[in-house]
Order: sequence, then C-alpha cells, then structure tokens
Amino acid sequence: MSGRDRYFDFLRALALIRVVLHHSFMSVVALQLAFPAMGVMFALGGSLMARSVDRDAGRAVRNRLRRLLPAVWLMGLILVPLMFYRGWPDRPGWSSLLLWAVPVGLPPASEFGEHLGAGVLWYIYTYVWLVLLSPWLLRLYRLWNLPAVLLPFVCLLLLFGYQGIFSVEVFWVLQNIFTYGTFWVLGIAHREVISPGCARRSCSAWRWPASPARRPGRGGIRSTASSPRTRCRSRGRSTCSGSCSCCSAGRRRWGGWTGSGRSAGSSRWSTTGR
Repeated sequence: MSGRDRYFDFLRALALIRVVLHHSFMSVVALQLAFPAMGVMFALGGSLMARSVDRDAGRAVRNRLRRLLPAVWLMGLILVPLMFYRGWPDRPGWSSLLLWAVPVGLPPASEFGEHLGAGVLWYIYTYVWLVLLSPWLLRLYRLWNLPAVLLPFVCLLLLFGYQGIFSVEVFWVLQNIFTYGTFWVLGIAHREVISPGCARRSCSAWRWPASPARRPGRGGIRSTASSPRTRCRSRGRSTCSGSCSCCSAGRRRWGGWTGSGRSAGSSRWSTTGR
C-alpha cells in the first residue's frame, strides 16, 4: 500500500474523539457500547504491524519501539522528580522504577502522578508487548487461522480461572495483553484476508509448490513458477511492480532475479526438452 490509508486514519480519529468524550462525560455508558474505541485502536495497530512485519520483522519492531519509548522516558524524567518533590508515601523499591525505562508493566506512580497522566500508561506497555509478539502472532495466524484468533480469548478465560497464582501487577498486565490481543490478532486477520496487494498466504515465499507446471518457452521448457512475478500474476494480480512482499522474497530465493528474467548466476530457462 502506497501512502496513507485514509479509512484507517478516519477510524483512528473517530476512536480518539470517542476516548476524549468518554473521559469528559464518564456517566454516558452508551459511548462505551456504541464504539469500542480501544479495541478499534488495537485492531488498527495489529493490521498495520502485520504489514510491516511482512516486510522486515526486526525493523518493524525496532521502529515501533523507537516511536513508543522516548515519550515514556520523557514523561518519567518529568514526573518522577515531581512525585518525589511532592511526597510519595507509598513509594515502591528502586527496582520498580526501572519500569519507567523498560515499560513491560505499569510504571509506579503516586496519586499526584496518576492525575498527571501516569495512570494511562497501561496502553503503552500493552502495545509494547503486542509489538514484540507480532512476528510470532503473524506466523501463528498463517499456520492456524481460527485457533490464532481465539488464543488470546482462551488465555483470558484461563487467567481468570487461575488468577490466584499471580500477583496483582502481573494479573493486570496479562489481562490487558490477552484482552486487547484478541483485537490485535483480528487486525492481523484483516490484513491477511483483505489486502490491496497480492495475498500473502498464497504468495508467501515459504509456500512454493512442490511440482510447478511447465510450458514451452524459448530454448526449452519454461517453468510457470520460475519467477516470483509470474507467480504473482498467477494469483489474480494482472500487473506487479516487483516491489510487493512475494516478489521481493522471490528475488532473495532466486538469487537476484530481476525483471530481465535472468538471475545473477544462471538462467531461469530450463534446458529440458531442447
């Protein structure tokens, strides 16, 4: 997909407006039922993350963390000294303050800090966990579609059944991950099923057929699966620029295949049938 997705931008803006209205008019319960803003935000994040992971998983995770962590660090640099200055009677140990540097759980804060915004950092640590898990969630979805979608919900049910074995902090972290992980995986499913490019499940580089069909070609028999671009057209895409995920993966698999039809070290034309 080139450029921004206006439909996604519209949904994101609508979700942000709903969150603002919810915090402004807490008594209006209908707002929570009419539009599940947080679920929509996590579903959008899962869909966009699946697209990025499909290109380069390591780079996608690093880019998301570079966007999330500096804001938390800046907030900690401002809030933590203020909370100490204003008094923090129930201050936790120094090791707990490391959550302001590595937000894998809710960073500790006093009542004063929670009023200044520290209480909403559950969204950040939940997002961080789902970003880190995205490469495995995407692969799991491609292996087992429905079980992957149901997995976070099943884990949530098990968590409530055995919540006594977890501390309060760990329980809330797992609850948020499993609750919004369901929406995250639904976003991954959206990206895999309704994709503007070639279908990744059928065009993925690790799903090449064992016995490709062949047809006569110049100087011999030409395999219809010999080039990624041919395979992309065979999946219903009439034209391909060669920049989609399956073609870029195919170039790596076929040793530098280019639009000229020749690889770096050998020809793609078979000598069989000359």
